[in-house]
Amino acid sequence: MENDYMDIDGDLDHAVWKKRAQRDDIVLRRTRKRVMVSDYAIGTWQITRETLRAAHQLYLKDKRDYSLLPARLRPPRELNLNSVDDAVLTTYAGLLLRGLLDHFGGDVDKAIGAYNGGVKTPNPAYASGVKTVAEYARRVLEHATALDDPSSSAKNPAVAPSSTPAPSAAPPATTPQQKQPWRLADD
Repeated sequence: MENDYMDIDGDLDHAVWKKRAQRDDIVLRRTRKRVMVSDYAIGTWQITRETLRAAHQLYLKDKRDYSLLPARLRPPRELNLNSVDDAVLTTYAGLLLRGLLDHFGGDVDKAIGAYNGGVKTPNPAYASGVKTVAEYARRVLEHATALDDPSSSAKNPAVAPSSTPAPSAAPPATTPQQKQPWRLADD
């Protein structure tokens, strides 16, 4: 079950069999040689608990300097599955996607499909949906950027001001442009 990008746990009935339980596992059933653990998806990126463990291993092996990231995006050295911040999930999602791109030799469609369906069975329908949403988001952001930046209006005739200036009773403001409300202080 998809949760449509809400920040809630998703696919609560999903479970996997493992040889042994690990720290923070929610054990549902035990047999002589295996355990069944809950593997629900976490946060906005809907990363399952087991996939999050794999992403954390990618992080620990990665040689890049994560101190260059804003503090809110940096994963901790020790993973606690029961309290992962959404901003940190963004870093993990990026690591997973980078790993999948490497695995599939740069094939974006296969990597995105595998983000949803796994490496063995990439989901092409998911990849197609993500591509559609990404194209839409790009158009919206380009339009919003053009509306926010008066200097780009001249370059884009669709949003260029008319040749007759609108009458203005007040002198133009000289205050510096503030950060957009959706930007955080460390962005």
